[in-house]
Amino acid sequence: MMDAYEKSAERLMDASVEDRVWVLAQLAPEDRIRIVAMLRDMVETPGEPQPDMVNSGAETGRQQPSPANEVFPALASADSEAIENLLEGEPDWMVAMLVRDARWPWVEGFLSGLDSARLQRIECWVRIGHETIKPAVVELLFKLTNEKLARPDGASVVPTAFEDILARLRTKTQDGALIKSQVSE
Repeated sequence: MMDAYEKSAERLMDASVEDRVWVLAQLAPEDRIRIVAMLRDMVETPGEPQPDMVNSGAETGRQQPSPANEVFPALASADSEAIENLLEGEPDWMVAMLVRDARWPWVEGFLSGLDSARLQRIECWVRIGHETIKPAVVELLFKLTNEKLARPDGASVVPTAFEDILARLRTKTQDGALIKSQVSE
């Protein structure tokens, strides 16, 4: 049986771009996020640009990240409580990028537990993020969040840029020290 969100998404697919944008603007943030995700799922074709269902309806020419359950299993199978614990204290922009397409099963439960002020800030970041944050950054965020969920201690195995630079400097220093010691002998 089709729920109200699916019916709404199907009806909006047949609406003009202007009508779709107007209707989506009238919805509560939680409803808008969920329906936009369904609209994207309905029009998603691998290798083709995605329409921007929230802002203009025009082709954006960029691919939205596709967080398939197979690619991010820990993120896809997490419950809203685990996500709440993981994201506690994280910046609103980061949370917005994780929930913006509402493809994860925990999104609705997680969002329903937030206070209205934070929910509004996240909604603003969702709008801003579609225009300013590259899909590759969102995909990396999915990857790192999935990794943290999969590791019991929450530690990341991906080195930070700083750690990467230090490792290269140490290698150069060790190589240089080794060469100097061999020359002096």
